[in-house]
Amino acid sequence: MIKHGEKEPGYIPSSILSQKIKKYNDACVELIPLLRQITEMHEINTETTFKTSFKEMCKHVEPTIVHVRSGAGEMSKAARQEIIAQIEAASGPFKYTKLDIEELKVSE
Repeated sequence: MIKHGEKEPGYIPSSILSQKIKKYNDACVELIPLLRQITEMHEINTETTFKTSFKEMCKHVEPTIVHVRSGAGEMSKAARQEIIAQIEAASGPFKYTKLDIEELKVSE
C-alpha cells in the first residue's frame, strides 16, 4: 500500500476520502444503469488479481499500434526483427497482427 503523509501534495484525510467514496457510490446507483443503456459499457471485476483484471480490461480496449521503424543497414533490420519478436512474445493471449509496411510498398 502506498503511504502518503499529510505534507504530500495529493494527501486527503481519510474522513474526507470516505465522504467522497460514499458520494461516488451513491451516484453510481443511477449512473451505471444509464451508462449500460446509452454506451457500450463493460464492467470489470477488480476484486481479482491485477493480472486477471488487466487481461479482462484488454479484451475491451482499442488496440494499440506499435510502429517499429525500419533502417537501411543490416544491423537496423536485425534490431527491428528482434523488437517485433519481443512484441509478439509479450502479447500473450492478446491478438497481435503484424502489418509490414515493406510488403505493402511492394504490392502497391
